[in-house]
Amino acid sequence: MRFSLFRKKKVMEMTMDDIVNLSREKINENERRLDEFIDSNYPQAKSAVSDFILEVESLGIEFLHPRLRGVAKNFVSAMKSYWNLPSDKREYFYSLSEKSSKLAVSIGKNYRILFAVNPPELEGVNTAMKKIFSLVNEYNSIVGDRETNGWRRVLRITEEIREMESKIEKEEKRLLELNEIEVEDNISDSHKNELKALKEELSKTKKGCEKIESKIQKVMAITRKPIRIYAHMVGENIVLNKMTDIMNPKIKTMAEKTLEEVVKGSIRIKDSQRKETIESLKYISSDEPEKMYENLIDLKKRINDLNSKIKTLESIMKSKDPEKLRREIEKEKSSVESNIQSLKSDLHQKMTELKGILQEILGCEVVIK
Repeated sequence: MRFSLFRKKKVMEMTMDDIVNLSREKINENERRLDEFIDSNYPQAKSAVSDFILEVESLGIEFLHPRLRGVAKNFVSAMKSYWNLPSDKREYFYSLSEKSSKLAVSIGKNYRILFAVNPPELEGVNTAMKKIFSLVNEYNSIVGDRETNGWRRVLRITEEIREMESKIEKEEKRLLELNEIEVEDNISDSHKNELKALKEELSKTKKGCEKIESKIQKVMAITRKPIRIYAHMVGENIVLNKMTDIMNPKIKTMAEKTLEEVVKGSIRIKDSQRKETIESLKYISSDEPEKMYENLIDLKKRINDLNSKIKTLESIMKSKDPEKLRREIEKEKSSVESNIQSLKSDLHQKMTELKGILQEILGCEVVIK
């Protein structure tokens, strides 16, 4: 006799990067499935709505019972202006879903007597309406897919966890700085010279950041339109809003292909902008964005370090009472330590929540490395 109670449970080991990548993969799969559904069912949806409007307009109100005619007139009048839907396929289905939901509520609330009696004259309206509801139900089942929504929660929680870890690291660094402060009875001129040097370096570092950010923003502004034109030519969807987007392999490939079309003349660029556009497309296609972005991250870390050192040094220089300064340092240390403990407690709860969701989705225990 076998006892399943004693069987070893399956355990899956995953890093945070594994979790994030898998979440994005599953969410993208759902998005592709939604795009496929919309592309293949868009004509049927438009046809179903057209049929419904036609049936509503041809509803034989005069043949209805006198008690139903007023409600039927109101229904026909409301429906004639109700189905104003956008032309974009995605927006069309989103709006169709919302309007179908409101229509179902309205039928039960405002036109209840008409559809409860359900005279033969409503047969065509009901048939057309069922076609719309059937398509909307299938659309909603993809949009509201339980597993995909689970992966969306996972992705959101991983972002919260990383933000907490970053805050903990920052607070621990601040605590270390406070512990290293040596309070002197007299503030020497060396502090003033050190503060001046730190502020000069901070100003220079900020200018370095601004120069890189300005360069990347300018490249994005110049290339966004031609890349989107090329993407439209080949039937692709792209997002080019954030600085990190230009490091996306898909965007880099798009930039390279766009450059070829610009050179060939398939994508027209103003003569005054042509040289700068070509140089910017070459820039995105190269490894330069990654190098500049890494440099930008290093500069921003340096800015944080400098701000922290300046803050610490200024706090020393502002106080002429060493004992007062020591009390202030101890008070801040206590506050920082409390923040660290609170953040670690919140982090533990989030990790527990994350493991629970992953176990529910994957059907096994998950160990996060």
